[in-house]
Amino acid sequence: MKKTLFYYTQLRDDRSRMLYRNILQSIREGKNEALAKNVHFSLDDVTKVYHAIQNDYPELFFVDFFGDGCYLTWQKNGDIKVEFRYIFNPEIKKAKRKENENFIQYIISHIPDSVCPSQYLTALWLHDLLVSNMRYDHAGREKKLREIYTVEGGISSKKAVCAGVARLYMMLCERLDIWCTYIVGDTHLDEEDKKTNAEGSSGRHAWNLLRLDGEYAYTDVTWDLQNDDSSGYISHTYFGMCDEQCSRTRKREYYFEGIQYPICSGPGYLNYYVREHCFFSNIKEVLSHIQKETTARKGHTEFMINPCGEAYEKLLEFIPQWISNYLHQAAGVRKWSWTKDHKMLVFHYRFEYVD
Repeated sequence: MKKTLFYYTQLRDDRSRMLYRNILQSIREGKNEALAKNVHFSLDDVTKVYHAIQNDYPELFFVDFFGDGCYLTWQKNGDIKVEFRYIFNPEIKKAKRKENENFIQYIISHIPDSVCPSQYLTALWLHDLLVSNMRYDHAGREKKLREIYTVEGGISSKKAVCAGVARLYMMLCERLDIWCTYIVGDTHLDEEDKKTNAEGSSGRHAWNLLRLDGEYAYTDVTWDLQNDDSSGYISHTYFGMCDEQCSRTRKREYYFEGIQYPICSGPGYLNYYVREHCFFSNIKEVLSHIQKETTARKGHTEFMINPCGEAYEKLLEFIPQWISNYLHQAAGVRKWSWTKDHKMLVFHYRFEYVD
């Protein structure tokens, strides 16, 4: 397994990296404290290290750096001792880690052979797997259940919030040697967004950054999960976002001064719709796609409009009517419904056919 360690690389001074390594070593040895000598750290310095470890190691769901029983002790000579706690006793921790490992091995053993040679297809398969099998835990969020913010929720109950979903996706990707890190920040949603968003309003959010075949892109499993329905449709609206697409609804948080995020250009090679040839610039391309899908009697289809195409705002306004005019005359189509993500410029159509 290749660890991504994105946040470790963002700790720019050797003192912070030393504390990071010392804490990890203490956890591996089952200790609940670590020492860094002559570092002269402030509380903010230590907090950045804590966040770096939590973001780099979703598998450390059993460690708490911020709750009761967690302390910092400063010495006059600049030494600092950090004390953290384990959420479970040793027996329960061992059982839960075994449960997690069994879950991961089960997932790995079921990856189709056709997917394995491609990092992109593997990352997409994992995305689809979580979207199909997990649910956003509204009740747990109201109760502020700890486990839904970690990998534990997704593994034990298949329910989590964005933090738990993104951490689980990261852990699965890393186990398959896919570069993936955890991104946290804020969302900025307008009234139209709030109607369909699982989290209900603007606020804190977490998603992932992937590196596939040497290129970078963002993926938000949680916001695709919210678009899932019982008919077998799997949303890919937020798979393979570039910087511009990501910034339409979210802002990354800069934990560390001078943090450098990789450039995600596009929409390009890693965007789902570009890869699936469903990224359209004009109505002719859209109608050709719909005709092909209905001729093949597909139950669902989705496509993205190119914002750099010809008069894309006009396309967004008139696409439903143009498609409706076609479908009224299309052989075999009994009825249809559609939804639109107005920020991501994605349309999703459902079709029902005459038997």
